[in-house]
Amino acid sequence: MDHLEIRIDGVTDRDWVESLVREQAAKIERHTPFVTSCHVAVERPNAHPSNGSSYRVRVEVRLAGADPFVVRREPGDGSIDDHVRKVIVDAFSAADRKAREMSRQMSEEPKRRDAPPPPGTVASELS
Repeated sequence: MDHLEIRIDGVTDRDWVESLVREQAAKIERHTPFVTSCHVAVERPNAHPSNGSSYRVRVEVRLAGADPFVVRREPGDGSIDDHVRKVIVDAFSAADRKAREMSRQMSEEPKRRDAPPPPGTVASELS
């Protein structure tokens, strides 16, 4: 991955959170060869939701030759007992699935273009 940007705000044990984010980003990179950058924000806003997690995690992934995509986990999602680790891992798991799907589609595109015409196609129909 050419570029990993991490922003952590309002979360205790910043070093541990940064290490976890780096570990999760490395997993995406191992699974998807087209990843060029990843921007991650982990925040704990001041307002505590009455239900769901109190953490916000945003993972933006850019693949070579594709528009970036964003996965978000917002305060109030999940369980109020969710630890920051669970919220980060959930967000990265969703980002990894999306990156793999996009990578698979990108690697299949040339195959479709180079495929021979369907049987029964007359050469004049191809022009």
